Amino acid sequence: MKRLWRCKRLEQLPDLPSSKYVFVDVNDCTSLKRLSDPSKLSEGANVYDFRFSCFNCFRLVEEEGWINNRIFAMIMRFSAEVPHDRIIWPGSEIPDWFHNQSVGDSIIVEPPLPPQTCSDWVGIALCVVFEDSEHLKRLGYILFQILCPWERNASSSYQLSFEGFYLSKEYLGKKLKTSSIIKKCGARMVYKRDLEEFSRILKIPMPAVYGYDDEAGPIDN
Repeated sequence: MKRLWRCKRLEQLPDLPSSKYVFVDVNDCTSLKRLSDPSKLSEGANVYDFRFSCFNCFRLVEEEGWINNRIFAMIMRFSAEVPHDRIIWPGSEIPDWFHNQSVGDSIIVEPPLPPQTCSDWVGIALCVVFEDSEHLKRLGYILFQILCPWERNASSSYQLSFEGFYLSKEYLGKKLKTSSIIKKCGARMVYKRDLEEFSRILKIPMPAVYGYDDEAGPIDN
């Protein structure tokens, strides 16, 4: 475990010794520009035992390759054992991996077809870009929630609509902002073959993948 939060002079995270459990906290390290080699940072750690937190490290936008690799690792993690997970990182673009992209706060998603492919479908990966709002920065949020209700749009597709709830410290529980702060969004259906490819690229142990349950609750990933 490495807690380096609020280390304003830290510019590069050194390579860390391999460990079964990895937890790195570099929140508010505003000068941080470079990270450890991704393969070395996660070496020896199962994807379930890997945590990396880097809030307010905006100079890490330059390290897009490393960030995208970690996104894929997180997708592997949530699709295997937990109903949903999330990762937040600085930037203004949606990675090309999310091949279904849309400007605004909604996107059309095609369900798995033909029906027999449902056994290989493990979830939906979503990505949202928020506007850089000075108003939000001044308020200082403590919670941001995105709701993605399923709405029937056509005979073979669904429309996902994103709604943001902004809660300030002074007005806890009141909705201050709506979907107007969402610039663009992306989606991708995730299948077992995607997880196998991530495991090969990232050299991370492949987790067990459970079958899709038609009676499961709403998908909010």
